Amino acid sequence: MQAVIDASYLIEAIERSDDAFFDRVLEMSAPSLLPYEVGNVLLWKEKKGTLTETLKASVQILLGSIAIEACQWSDVYGLAQKHHLTFYDASYLRLAMDKQAMLATYDKALVTAASVERVPLLQGLC
Repeated sequence: MQAVIDASYLIEAIERSDDAFFDRVLEMSAPSLLPYEVGNVLLWKEKKGTLTETLKASVQILLGSIAIEACQWSDVYGLAQKHHLTFYDASYLRLAMDKQAMLATYDKALVTAASVERVPLLQGLC
């Protein structure tokens, strides 16, 4: 199974130690911004005092197993306009569309846009 994974989903799967998620997804990919978004989440958690060394180590390991890919800029821009998404979120959706992959996200606007574009969603942890 192929899935395009965003930062919200990746962090949640790691925090819940959801090995079943990682077992069922054979190929994970993401746009090049994923490591930066995940890094921001870790910095935010550190500032709040909720960052664990286990989470930090797991993120570093998993980021190495995710294929980082690019999308056509104009296609991403068009999706962002059409669905009133951030350019960042639209890049996850565009990549899932290009790869004909499932989208793994908890972002509500992105879930809505994916359903309009008929991009299947990976069933979540919540």
